[in-house]
Amino acid sequence: MNNQQLVDFLKNQNKEGASFLDKIKIAYRPLVCPFKELLEMLPEKASVFDIGCGSGMFLSLVKEFRNPIQLAGIEITPQLIDNAKKVLDSQNTNTKLEVFDGKKIPDFVSEFDFIFMIDVFHHIPKGQQWAFLDQLFDKMKNGAKLIFKDIEGSHPLKYWNKVHDSLLAGEIGHEVSSKKVKQYIEPKTNLSILHFSKKRMLLYPHYTFVIEKN
Repeated sequence: MNNQQLVDFLKNQNKEGASFLDKIKIAYRPLVCPFKELLEMLPEKASVFDIGCGSGMFLSLVKEFRNPIQLAGIEITPQLIDNAKKVLDSQNTNTKLEVFDGKKIPDFVSEFDFIFMIDVFHHIPKGQQWAFLDQLFDKMKNGAKLIFKDIEGSHPLKYWNKVHDSLLAGEIGHEVSSKKVKQYIEPKTNLSILHFSKKRMLLYPHYTFVIEKN
């Protein structure tokens, strides 16, 4: 598996109704976001839940390259969930996709072994970020792992990401530093950090945690 394979696969996905810009964003995102590394953290035949799944881009890569036994995703935009259902052919696979309000995580997250949050945290309102994580960890089952990827809030290039979000998402993000995430996790006796890494891709500074609930 390499980035070009991921790009080639995404180019061929069902993007009916998507604008030219959206098609470019979907197809070439593996070149600016570490999807390859995230997929490599996931064993085959896993159950996978994606928070903020968008149009199903990452879940489609999981389905193609990791042979999962169960998939689920939640997203606040109904149109994106409709797109994800088309992309993932959810009527014929063990896949559950739902619209949610951005606040209450569905209880069925407890059925999954791997939960992904990819560039979601900085889109959560600033005063709600840590409460959202508290809720998620409360609902995860023991032994489940959260793969948490976001933009490094301590890096000067976070301002480029703010421009990106302003132009493409119509909002300004609330990037948090990886140091603050560590400070949140480490005192919690029921959580363990199994992996931490940083990677810059073009103008985007990323960090990734793998956090297990004990």
